[in-house]
Amino acid sequence: FAIEPSATAKHRISHEEALESGVPIREALCDLFRDVTQAVGDGHRLCAHHLGFDAGIILQEMGRAGLRSCADEWARVVGGGLCTMDPSISHWVRQQIGAWDVPRNIPLRLKDAIAYMLPSSSNLLQHHHHAGNNAHMHVLFANELHRRANSC
Repeated sequence: FAIEPSATAKHRISHEEALESGVPIREALCDLFRDVTQAVGDGHRLCAHHLGFDAGIILQEMGRAGLRSCADEWARVVGGGLCTMDPSISHWVRQQIGAWDVPRNIPLRLKDAIAYMLPSSSNLLQHHHHAGNNAHMHVLFANELHRRANSC
């Protein structure tokens, strides 16, 4: 498949870059699955900002790559994961910053989470939706959530 220009505009990964520097999707998915299941086996949890969405896309790509045998284990790993867009987490973050006027069920966007919780990292916001920056922002946000939760 080709990476569409609209996806390149949003995530900054071009089809040409993927062909030049990428690995076959099946190989990437096998590596990801192995690493994630090993981490979960070691007592860790999968954590993503929009876990259900991302996990669904990965599951769909696993099917296309002939990795349907991984589906049940992937669902188990995702089911035990942590989505930082969860409304309860979004509500807690808003409590931390004193933003009480937002309804509890409204999820928190990653760029807002960074702006609220890590203003010193706001330079990353200039390039949000770039895959590498989003991953970096999510790690920072997840670590900050962990730090603040442990200090309560």
